[in-house]
Amino acid sequence: MSTRDRSPNKKGREDVARLLPALMEAGFTGRNELARSIGVSGSTVSAAAALVGIRFDALETATATAVAANRALAKRAGLAEEFAEQASKLLGAIDVADAAAARALMVAAAIGADKALALDAYVRARVAEDAADQVRQDAIREERIRLQAQSSAAALVKATNDELELLRLEAAADGVDLDDLAALTEEFE
Repeated sequence: MSTRDRSPNKKGREDVARLLPALMEAGFTGRNELARSIGVSGSTVSAAAALVGIRFDALETATATAVAANRALAKRAGLAEEFAEQASKLLGAIDVADAAAARALMVAAAIGADKALALDAYVRARVAEDAADQVRQDAIREERIRLQAQSSAAALVKATNDELELLRLEAAADGVDLDDLAALTEEFE
């Protein structure tokens, strides 16, 4: 336990470190999921995990972040739809006989429509950003594959050249002239 005083309900990273292996074995794998189940912060789980040598998969973390962002985006899209629906209902409820009430309903409908448009624009911009990010990531991945293939091909050529050089050296050591051997080979072809 650290030198700082802790309330009896507060868990330290050492306490959490003792819980982590069993929780992970029970199926809790994400840092934030573990933090919620234990009732501590994500940074406490990270510090505790480091104490016991547990690492969180970066791909899993990125995937969880993307899922959470997509959920939030879907909620915003739903909220935009709800604002538009409510604005439409308010416009349908306007009674021109009561000017003050009609004005209040028009203002409320305009605000709802404005919020719907703003949220819709936000959602569209995020979707466009995500698509552009995906295109960039795909281009980077393709370039990485191309460079790896190019590097592999260059390594294969170098290895082949190295093997040929070794064969030349061995042949020279045995007193064989490779140019004569090449000419002889061409005659048999």
